[in-house]
Amino acid sequence: MGRRTTVRGRKTGVVSRCTRNDRQPSILKQLRLPTNQSMTTLLLSHTATAQRTPELQLDRDVAVHLGKRLLMQRLATCLPLLVVDAAVIAGLIATAIFLCGAPAAISASPLGIVTAASLGWVLVLVSYQLYPAFGLNPALELKRFTSASTIATSLLAIAIFGFTPFEFRSVLMLGMLWLGSVVLLPSARYLARRQLGRSAWWGIRCIVVGDSAIEYFNSQSPRQLAQLGCRVIGYVRCPNLYWEEHEADDEGLEYLGPTSELHDICRGVDAPSLLVADDQSEFSEEAMGQIGLHIPRIERLEFSAAGYSQDRCPGLAPASHIENGLLQPGNMLLKRALDVFAVVAMFPVLLPLLAVIAASIKLTSAGPVFYRHRRIGRYGREIEVWKFRTMVQNADKVLEVYLAENPQLRHEWERDHKLKRDPRVTRVGVFLRKTSLDELPQLINVLVGDMSLVGPRPIVTAEIEKYAEAYPLYIAVQPGLTGLWQVSGRNNTTYERRIQLDRRYVSTWSVWLDCYILTRTIKTVAFCEGAY
Repeated sequence: MGRRTTVRGRKTGVVSRCTRNDRQPSILKQLRLPTNQSMTTLLLSHTATAQRTPELQLDRDVAVHLGKRLLMQRLATCLPLLVVDAAVIAGLIATAIFLCGAPAAISASPLGIVTAASLGWVLVLVSYQLYPAFGLNPALELKRFTSASTIATSLLAIAIFGFTPFEFRSVLMLGMLWLGSVVLLPSARYLARRQLGRSAWWGIRCIVVGDSAIEYFNSQSPRQLAQLGCRVIGYVRCPNLYWEEHEADDEGLEYLGPTSELHDICRGVDAPSLLVADDQSEFSEEAMGQIGLHIPRIERLEFSAAGYSQDRCPGLAPASHIENGLLQPGNMLLKRALDVFAVVAMFPVLLPLLAVIAASIKLTSAGPVFYRHRRIGRYGREIEVWKFRTMVQNADKVLEVYLAENPQLRHEWERDHKLKRDPRVTRVGVFLRKTSLDELPQLINVLVGDMSLVGPRPIVTAEIEKYAEAYPLYIAVQPGLTGLWQVSGRNNTTYERRIQLDRRYVSTWSVWLDCYILTRTIKTVAFCEGAY
């Protein structure tokens, strides 16, 4: 029998079994996954990333697969708890009505009232982020249950006493509801977690990175972690020249492979969540952002061997959190539905304006009304972006002559791909650019799915080099008609600031952020902020 060795990090006592002939035991071989994909997005310095930008491509299959898995795992984690809580609430309300008698306000249809009250109560629980409650500190979970029950009982009291005279039995019923919910909801959740923790399908599947993270999870009971909805599959490590071989029989987390294979490992074990130790200096914020192209949920945490943090399970304290919501199918569907609805709703209002602009262009300068330009869209594919024509027909020649006569402006052009005084722009074009009305035809791109209402502005091939390591973040989402850059100064800011804003949008996306940007866009367009 071949000699078995282990790989041990020098800083910790964490041990992972592997054979001598396989210093980086590859789970890819066991899963029969392809290994020809270069994981060049990981752990690269700015210079190295800039040099290898053409290789930094988003693997759509990995991203979509893990996004779907996160959605399914969240639903599987959430729904059983939701059913248990709803059953407890409905049972409490029915019992309180049976023991105390139904108040006059609900005596006509008690079944309908029980159903409506239970639904409203559950919505209050949802607002307190009690689902799916992944890795939630039990003490904080108890606090949220108590606060939510108090709010729900108060709303029910307003509904009862707002329509009927004061009755003592109503007060007694509400008191029973509040006390019963404060005691029974956490108790039922605890029993449900104990039972669900035994099922392999329940919880979010995670992979950990970092010495302190590995040490922490090796010291925890797998059953306790499973009851918190945390399914730790194993760990990955950055290759280290100082690893040493030791013979040991220690058991711990399974070593899944090096970080260079992280994306394929996550796909192979269906783990859409990554827990990164705060002491893992190799995982810079930039590297985490690039990993997030494929892994929809990443948490950077501080790990300690004991103690309860404020809002996480024992020993875990949040340091930073990255979650690319746009990799999750539900969010993608919601964003697409909002885009289509908004465009269809705006078309009847904008149609007369579009007709007036088209007529003005046609009457004041020779050439077509519309202009199409090739840009880079999601997943790096080329798209044709529609605009109202704002330039003369021989625009390229005019620009070439102008820059030759004004060499001092060439730097401005190479830096921003824009000129404050562009000789190619027509008289109508100046107005359209100032008001951003020249971009209205891009609603067609939104309607056909090439763009979104909100997102990073579409770039040309020459700008890929400027985005450098941020380019994979750009192609992770649909380009937008408006975006965070447009409402944060636009052309009055630097190109580096534009890239930073695009990064922030991708890593912090939410429906409310889109609504905020759309609202701010109205003000930006009305006052022609940063447009030329």
